[in-house]
Amino acid sequence: MAWISVHEQVTSGKLRRLAKELRCSQNEVLGMLVKFWLWGISNADRYGYIEGTDKEDIADVVNIGISKNIDPEEAVEAMIRTEWIECREDGLYIQYLLRLQYLLCQFL
Repeated sequence: MAWISVHEQVTSGKLRRLAKELRCSQNEVLGMLVKFWLWGISNADRYGYIEGTDKEDIADVVNIGISKNIDPEEAVEAMIRTEWIECREDGLYIQYLLRLQYLLCQFL
């Protein structure tokens, strides 16, 4: 069973910037991120690299349960601009929260 821990630090400026870019509530953005991180547990390695995944794949993941007024592809671009997803030459990476979660799980 997959689980993640969401800490109060997640309600930071990054979360507010993403909510403002998508013109939605911070609660909706947090739900979208949690859905993305849960998916990431099964799809990213311990460094956050999401092998074989492109932006459209992530858009399909975040599209589940978001408002119809949010374009899922724009949501992914906004996640990249606000540094929740890192776009490198070799592919896409889930930023530090998933990597920290993975490391925490290794010690439990």
